[in-house]
Amino acid sequence: MKRCSLANIALIACGVALGFVVAGALSGCTVPVTLNARIETPEDAPFPSIPLPPVLAVTVLPTKLSEHGGGEVIGDSIALGTGRALHARTAAREGVSSCWIAEHTVEFGGQWAVISAGINDPPGACIDDIRAKVHAPRVVWILPAAINSARSNVERAARERGDRTIAYECAGPCSATNFHPASYARLAADVARVLRNEDASR
Repeated sequence: MKRCSLANIALIACGVALGFVVAGALSGCTVPVTLNARIETPEDAPFPSIPLPPVLAVTVLPTKLSEHGGGEVIGDSIALGTGRALHARTAAREGVSSCWIAEHTVEFGGQWAVISAGINDPPGACIDDIRAKVHAPRVVWILPAAINSARSNVERAARERGDRTIAYECAGPCSATNFHPASYARLAADVARVLRNEDASR
């Protein structure tokens, strides 16, 4: 087997990342690769705070938020969907409680932050602990669907700190089994307008 140069290995890695296999045309060298490998993350591991690739995004907004300073979307599955739609740096995981988010969120001091938490553990016992780790000058809370006490607790936390809030519509009546936004593209656009001070928050 012919040994690969660093340049060839880099080309193969780029090909795999783009979803296709670079064949042995690269100087005839071969590198064992595993496609579609699933990476298991322990429950107690902190979620990664890394930019998500654009291929995962729901939509591309006309004006990228990166033009308005570095920021981050933090929280639960609603934060995950919103961060993808915004093409924004995101630290989120599906189904997690506000206390889990607070424990795994690192101190953050960017230009803006968007937070979604509480819907999975009403009223969101650690909402204030999450906010204590966020030192951004502009903070927007995504209000949980009005199905439990989480919404009023998030509204209180935002009001006490002068943060902005954004509400969303569910696909049909919001309920314990239907509490996600009907459109992450629409929610992301609303968040972007608030962060750009183009629209009043609710």
